[in-house]
Amino acid sequence: MEKGAGAGGGLAMNDGVATCLNVLRSVFQFLDAKGQKLVHLDDEDLFIVLKPYGQALGKYLASLSNTERKNFRELRAAQGLIVRMRRCQAGMRQFKPEFNPDGLNDSSSWTRLRPMSKRSSLLMRWKRPSKRP
Repeated sequence: MEKGAGAGGGLAMNDGVATCLNVLRSVFQFLDAKGQKLVHLDDEDLFIVLKPYGQALGKYLASLSNTERKNFRELRAAQGLIVRMRRCQAGMRQFKPEFNPDGLNDSSSWTRLRPMSKRSSLLMRWKRPSKRP
């Protein structure tokens, strides 16, 4: 089985795509806060500016072990999206140390989150049958 192809999908599933888009948004915000106005760049220059961040994210994701990939896939709900995005941002910083989006250093605000696993999210949707008299 290919990496990331296990039960629950991976990067190409909704939550993985949403995570990558949220990370991209955080890169835009980070660069904007540094005074870089991306709106003034043409396509080629925008690509040149963003490429190192995409490469850092790719290196981080490629470095995940099978267990870490499984955990990445299992994160669910809004808290799961936040935790997954923050883990990606922290992983990117290993390869691009100057990358420091807002809130990443305050790990106490996102490491405390308890994202639902696939199993617990299914259990929350399950309704106990009513008892009949």
